[in-house]
Amino acid sequence: MTTRQSTRRSASSAIRSALPGGFANAVLRRISQKSLEGWIAELTADADPTDALAVRYAHPAWVVRALRQSLRLHGRADELEALLEADNAAPEVHLVGLPGLADEAGQAALASAVEAYAAPADSSTAQPCTTAATSDASRCA
Repeated sequence: MTTRQSTRRSASSAIRSALPGGFANAVLRRISQKSLEGWIAELTADADPTDALAVRYAHPAWVVRALRQSLRLHGRADELEALLEADNAAPEVHLVGLPGLADEAGQAALASAVEAYAAPADSSTAQPCTTAATSDASRCA
């Protein structure tokens, strides 16, 4: 291989490796030129109301139509946007070990996991619900 061929190959490989990164950076620069609301307004300018809600709340249009129909049947059509917004909210995660459903090793592992990772919202009243913590199963409901 000659020096000239080597230079061509290194130049072409440099261009190929720069293209994906350059393209991604160009896309990100373009996206950052507008706010989220600006992009939503542009994408939904000519859309029908169902498609506009689908874009705004990141749901397929058929899901928006199905939810709208269900709410109309129950006389609650005005709650569609609130339902779509609530459907996008991150759920609270709860970990409950039911007494008597796990062996002693499982209960110990659950208790240590709760102690290590879970901070109850109100630490003065909340405790992990394990057989080690309580024998009253009604408190775990």
